[in-house]
Amino acid sequence: MIRITIEEIKTAIEATGMQLIQRSYGNRDKNCGCPITIVAMYRNMKPPKTLGEIILAMEDHSVKDIRSIFGEEMDLSYVHGFMDGFDQFSAYSREAFSNEDAFNAYQLGHNDGALAAQTLLPVAMLQQEDAVTC
Repeated sequence: MIRITIEEIKTAIEATGMQLIQRSYGNRDKNCGCPITIVAMYRNMKPPKTLGEIILAMEDHSVKDIRSIFGEEMDLSYVHGFMDGFDQFSAYSREAFSNEDAFNAYQLGHNDGALAAQTLLPVAMLQQEDAVTC
């Protein structure tokens, strides 16, 4: 399964010039996005996709749209888990998933997202209830 690493997020932020935010896929006017959106922009620089195209695909939550950004190997449960972990939401329990593979992918994504938040967001931001916005 393809995973999103802290190193890739850092590289993507530098390459795209985007600002990191939480609890939103992104803002076209302010050139900011969540880690998933920023990595998607970075991975889609050639051929380029617009920030608007990436945000629309993320908002649709469809397997087809996510895979159009990341490729066939990206697991939608992993993406949802990563976003929940980065946004500091509690993880869903096993009962919320149709099968063990989906649950395991979600858990892996949640752990990766939580680690990304802990590593990339300033400590003061992590202690607030408000999201990091741009």
